[in-house]
Amino acid sequence: MLRISGLIAAILLVILFAALPNTSQERRSEVPRGDVDQTLVVELDVPEGFDRAALAEVVREVDADPRGWSQIGIRVEVGESTTYRLGVATAATMAASCAPWPTAGRFGCQAGPVAMIYQPWWDEPPPWWEGSVDDYRRRAVNHEIGHMVGLRRHPPCPGPGGPLPVMALPPRDETQCEAQSWPVQADLDAASGLLDG
Repeated sequence: MLRISGLIAAILLVILFAALPNTSQERRSEVPRGDVDQTLVVELDVPEGFDRAALAEVVREVDADPRGWSQIGIRVEVGESTTYRLGVATAATMAASCAPWPTAGRFGCQAGPVAMIYQPWWDEPPPWWEGSVDDYRRRAVNHEIGHMVGLRRHPPCPGPGGPLPVMALPPRDETQCEAQSWPVQADLDAASGLLDG
């Protein structure tokens, strides 16, 4: 008899929880575009002779564009920060900037609160990129902002012709996906989960 009562109680609990609203989803959908849940103040770190103003301008463009992270309340400001550093590194300085992660001096990185973009690709995008230099720079900045928010995974290409997630690892040669500059829904959902958590 006790066993049956326990089974009935368990079934009732399952039914009760199934009937509860998904509050995290409701909360996410109630956040209008432009509401701020998190602001990252990033300090720029660039090599000698690099156009610091050009990097700052791309950060401002990315922050202001409605296709970016602001969709889910993440804003980015350039300023003095003891927490976040966003920069561009040369092949010679990348290893020191990205330690302890091995980059072979050829790839960008995120190491804790530091995110670095590979300068040769900033100047001339890699062969797999078919868009403009400006769009590649927006992609690179969006990718590193995603890491600063706390995204660690690099989602794969969803399939031929699909949009390449901005958090995907840059392909080494080519991609079957459509390379683009902005967070896709999978990127936004992953970041929203961190904000809601």
